[in-house]
Amino acid sequence: MTLHSPKRGTTAVDRQIGTRIRDRRVTLGMTQENLATGLGLTYQQIHKYERGINRVSVVRLLDIAKVLDVEPQALFAGIESDCQTAAFPRMTLETARMIAAAPEELQRKLHEVVRLFCGKSLVADDAEISGRSNPPVVLDLTKQNATPNGA
Repeated sequence: MTLHSPKRGTTAVDRQIGTRIRDRRVTLGMTQENLATGLGLTYQQIHKYERGINRVSVVRLLDIAKVLDVEPQALFAGIESDCQTAAFPRMTLETARMIAAAPEELQRKLHEVVRLFCGKSLVADDAEISGRSNPPVVLDLTKQNATPNGA
């Protein structure tokens, strides 16, 4: 993997970092303008960072991480040597943002529904994560009006 190009241009790594900045911003429901205001920049500069047109300095990366409420290493950790990391599809990011804005009880139920569709064990995994001993609420999606635990 090339860490820098012979020209002063940006690299695939710069584009990956920009994509991660964009993904985090979209997940939070933040606009480029909001992020720019938090950093004292213009939205055009944020656009250039996110597209990998301009390289993000380490100091700027720390500032961006602070505004995005994420650890700085999350913006560059695990960058693949072949530089072919795929960005999250926009729909996935928007879905995550909508779920994050929902009330906690609804978030938990949506999480359980997704896990059901993905074939994950609810009882074992939920007990490990939450430390609770009672079984989780399971929606019966086969009925016209889905109710918790078939109630």
